[in-house]
Amino acid sequence: QVVQLMKLISFDGAKLEVAKMAYPYTCDRGSYASIVGDALSFSDAKSELNEYIRSQCW
Repeated sequence: QVVQLMKLISFDGAKLEVAKMAYPYTCDRGSYASIVGDALSFSDAKSELNEYIRSQCW
């Protein structure tokens, strides 16, 4: 569902914000980076998402 929402957005910066916002509400956090990361176009955005996910470890 997150990926479907991200596909409606043109810019990676906005997509990244959606991905970060949705992460705490995600059930399958183990696959989140690979599945949602594929919806991002640029490696910098993917790296930032991965850093964010690592910082959210509980």
